Amino acid sequence: MNHEEIESLVRQGTDAYKAGELQRAHQLLVAALQQQPKHTVAWLWLSGVVQDAAERRYCLERVLELDPTHQAARRGLMKFPPEVVARSPLPEPSLAQSAPEPAPEPDPEPDPEPEQPQPPAGICSHPDCNEAVSRPEHTLCHKHWKEESRKPPRPAPPPVPSVNYLTATQLGVHLGIAPQKVNRLLENLGWIEQQEQHWVPLRQAEKLGAITRRHADSGRVYVVWPEATLQHKALIEAARELRGDGGQSIASEAPDNAFRKRFPAKHRTTDGHLVRSKAEMLIDNWLYMAGIVHAYERRLPIEEEVYCDFYLPTGKVYIEYWGRDNDPVYNERRKNKVEIYQRYGLELIELVDQHILSLDDHLPKLLIKYGIRVD
Repeated sequence: MNHEEIESLVRQGTDAYKAGELQRAHQLLVAALQQQPKHTVAWLWLSGVVQDAAERRYCLERVLELDPTHQAARRGLMKFPPEVVARSPLPEPSLAQSAPEPAPEPDPEPDPEPEQPQPPAGICSHPDCNEAVSRPEHTLCHKHWKEESRKPPRPAPPPVPSVNYLTATQLGVHLGIAPQKVNRLLENLGWIEQQEQHWVPLRQAEKLGAITRRHADSGRVYVVWPEATLQHKALIEAARELRGDGGQSIASEAPDNAFRKRFPAKHRTTDGHLVRSKAEMLIDNWLYMAGIVHAYERRLPIEEEVYCDFYLPTGKVYIEYWGRDNDPVYNERRKNKVEIYQRYGLELIELVDQHILSLDDHLPKLLIKYGIRVD
């Protein structure tokens, strides 16, 4: 079976799933995976089709094995209790299929590097010198010893600055936020997430220098932050909003803000947001009617002052709508903004006019990749 036929099976399986034909979806996706066991999308959809927890766990483990960065699969696996043991939903292969391939012969070990020749005992170790040393315990002759003695001493390496780490409670004291709200604020920024009662740093937090520690008595794992984190603009802005010190400031001359000033928000959505275009209004209304919590024009959790179109905290994913294809200035802005998402490892869904015409067909497929299921 060729690649196009396998992709056709996967498409038919996903269509059957969305139509509620679970048995047919199961048959088609299993058939595809029997031909191509490394099809990440097929394993992901099959995890939604199977009803047995052990089989669902197996599917998600396969997704994570094939794509270790797949956050939706990682979060899905966290929901399983330890006693659920993964079991494959695929039928057992025949003996002919399951015969192991012969193990490849190991690569020959490289020849060891030849040892550097050492000067004979009692001879000066300086290159191209065959003079005798003055004493048996010396390694240089008198001439080269005097030369080495006259050289200025090497400067001492600069001291390594010590890093002062702060707990979430200490961050809250500095930011004027109640301690119990700090981790939720950091989670909303996409810096940490909760795993089995513990908070763990995500990629952006690790870039900031956050590390985990374990409490000596309780064994609880928690995250500590370099003191310099207090100067992060996104954290300062988020804390200011949480304290109620005022709305987001758009007074800067950042290119993103220049665009927002040029196109004022004047379209009111079903949930009361004011957005800047009819397409954004349709996206906002779709998310609201699907029961998906979302924020409009939320600042990205980075040093640069950049704002997304939509942020979905459930999947920690951002949505950008691109609607001005024929504008070179707009296209350059789009290119720069996408590079920012990629640079900081932020999950992004990109929508264009083609998606807006049929959001019911496109958005569920895009959202399920991040663990957001639409009924």
